[in-house]
Amino acid sequence: MFELPREPLSHRSPSVGSVTKKIIGINPNLSTHEIIDIVRRSIDPLGGLAGDFNSAEIVDEERALELARESLVTAAKPAKK
Repeated sequence: MFELPREPLSHRSPSVGSVTKKIIGINPNLSTHEIIDIVRRSIDPLGGLAGDFNSAEIVDEERALELARESLVTAAKPAKK
């Protein structure tokens, strides 16, 4: 059975709300759907398979902010004809 680390997770993992605020700070033009997508793509599963009762998930803040910055580059590219 998987066991979470004994040290508090709060020191290792940011809250989703905190990460969301930082994502919006980087790119305030993102839609709610785009923000949710970034957060979901930034999750590191712990334990068994994601979604299992014995698993947990932590948001990788660095990855989330990297994706938010990438969204600025993607938005700035001109559309190809």
